[in-house]
Amino acid sequence: MQTTMNLPDSLMQQVRKRAESDRRTVTSVPIRDQPPTPRIGFMPEITVPDDFDQMGSAAIVSLFGAP
Repeated sequence: MQTTMNLPDSLMQQVRKRAESDRRTVTSVPIRDQPPTPRIGFMPEITVPDDFDQMGSAAIVSLFGAP
């Protein structure tokens, strides 16, 4: 795609030079001033019971039967 612009010759020469030089013309900067606080785990304030894998197994077996 080509765009036509009415620029003075001196400015057009600078634009062409920059385009041919493969230098970046835009720099990305982060928006935040401070880094985000690290999160450890999904919900660190809860505890998981030791029998978590077996919780409700009797009810599940009664609903769906034993494997």
